Amino acid sequence: MGCRMDEAFSTIRSFVKDQPVFVLCSGGVDSSVCAALLTRALPSEQVKLISIDNGFLRHNESNEIRETLSQFATVNYIDAGQRFSQAKTYVRTKASTLSNEKDSTVQRRTSVSTSFLSLFDADILLEETLPLNEEIDPEHKRKIIGDTFIKVVQEFLRDNNFTFDDIILAQGTLRPDLIESASHLATQSGHADAIKTHHNDSPMVRQLRKLNRVIEPLKDFHKDEVRQIGLTLGLHPNVINRHPFPGPGLAIRILCADEPYMPVEYFSQTSILLKTIINYSTISEQQPILDKIFSENEKKLLKNLTSSDQHDYTSLLLPVDLIK
Repeated sequence: MGCRMDEAFSTIRSFVKDQPVFVLCSGGVDSSVCAALLTRALPSEQVKLISIDNGFLRHNESNEIRETLSQFATVNYIDAGQRFSQAKTYVRTKASTLSNEKDSTVQRRTSVSTSFLSLFDADILLEETLPLNEEIDPEHKRKIIGDTFIKVVQEFLRDNNFTFDDIILAQGTLRPDLIESASHLATQSGHADAIKTHHNDSPMVRQLRKLNRVIEPLKDFHKDEVRQIGLTLGLHPNVINRHPFPGPGLAIRILCADEPYMPVEYFSQTSILLKTIINYSTISEQQPILDKIFSENEKKLLKNLTSSDQHDYTSLLLPVDLIK
């Protein structure tokens, strides 16, 4: 591992040279170790840290992140919660959508350009996603978040008289991130299917890589190796052992749907079953049919758990729906 760290230092110095480096930090293990590597390999004044609050962090997490990162360098904190909530991006049009082009109401464009990047080649059709706070497709959410991170960084650079031509963007990307996103960096054949698109491997990030504006010194490492590097670099155990929390934060874990999750015909049945379970001790004698539903062990367990002298349960089954 020591040799691999030395190799990482050498790669950083030869790639970056004298250009300023802006490290995109979430405060997690990966980005913290990435920041530590860069500040050890380069003069401290050459490395700038950017922490973007996308509005989907855990309670008080943004404060904890700033405290963690301040041990490496000055942290440029950006509160972009409202920006992410309304953000959109463009994704490849699905084949099924193309086949029904006459009936589709989705707006399509043959190319999409920002002020600094072109997302795809002109012969690939794109469609615009819904705003993040309305989007129900997890893959679309991930791409919205990844591209919005880059857009927010671009605006920060512009406000500070930089462009992507002037700086190097650093990310704490790991090998599993690239594998799961089916990145060409991990699958040279180009035939792998994406398990899930990581925010640090979104379409805009890939374009920046092609322009040689991104450095990812941990891209050949796995999580256990990154933790070992962090310990070697002297990071606090609280940082090294921090519970993994991906860049999209809670945005992916908040489930959304365009219709009730449970069909109406099953809702009342499930509600009755739930009430039967929590009231088993009081209704089992009245309804012998329950003996045919539960095994002997289940009946003993339920009778003990729901006895009125030990517990007093109530039940409420809630439908899940998307409110627009």
